[in-house]
Amino acid sequence: MRETPTAKPLVTVITAAYNVAPFIGETVASVRRQSFERFEYIIVDDGSTDETTETAAQAAAGDPRIRIVSISHRGPGAARNAGLREAQGDFIAFIDGDDMWTTDALTMLLEGFRQAPAGVGAVFGHTVHIGPAGAPLSSRSAPPQGVYDLERMFAGNCPPGNGSCLLVKSSCFYEAGGFDEDIPSAGDHEMWLRIARDSADALFYCTPHVVAKYRVRQGSISANVAAKVAGHGLIFERYGALLLPSALGKAKIYPAVMAFSVGDARAREWGWSALRRAPLDVLGTVNGRRLVARLVGAVWVRDLARSRLRRASLKWG
Repeated sequence: MRETPTAKPLVTVITAAYNVAPFIGETVASVRRQSFERFEYIIVDDGSTDETTETAAQAAAGDPRIRIVSISHRGPGAARNAGLREAQGDFIAFIDGDDMWTTDALTMLLEGFRQAPAGVGAVFGHTVHIGPAGAPLSSRSAPPQGVYDLERMFAGNCPPGNGSCLLVKSSCFYEAGGFDEDIPSAGDHEMWLRIARDSADALFYCTPHVVAKYRVRQGSISANVAAKVAGHGLIFERYGALLLPSALGKAKIYPAVMAFSVGDARAREWGWSALRRAPLDVLGTVNGRRLVARLVGAVWVRDLARSRLRRASLKWG
């Protein structure tokens, strides 16, 4: 049995958990296996109706660093804020109740702070995607290493890709506030943008190490595309005026594609705005070409591609 820790935790780990009984045991085990051990772990059960609490308690048995807090069901923002109110660490890390960490996740993220320049308030790493049963998928989130400011975080539609791959200075939450409990989705993206806007340490830094395993499954909040579109709508209203037109246009590409997929009326507005303000980003990306196909028709995109191929063959033939 692990001895009761005497030193103040350097890191507070928070899991917002709702009806994740089949997965929470693996999540807790991945946190307990961390090579960096000076942390506390707060699991916030967001009013689950399955055996989430019981499974988490069994997985945490014998480890005094872990405690479970139960609240009525109010969503991930409220659950994360409940964890923040309990936090004692100088750094905060979040891991969703169906995700996992690599063994050196906290070590690599803390090392990222040592490598990062002054003014960085959060470090994030790369993520591999896994299926419901834990099998690896071909997709992953691997943004370029380096510094990300508000504009780069916004235009990139949240480069971390998920909330389980970041380590954030606790002071950022004192200065920027907690998570918006009313935003329907993309609440972590909104939180990072607010930190980039309001915190003294406003920069983010990406370290090129895989730190998280993100579980892709039906029924999760991130799988609700309509809620994602609504969340991006709120983000555009709150932060759009802070960006250069080209960055705002780039930021609207992927949300416009999502809006088309669920028949949201904002799809065309966002799509034409992206095409006017960031035409090179639209035409130079897969999502951008998908967007153009929805805006003006697949035949036009096909003809444009053929025209480019003809010009290339004439130039190099």
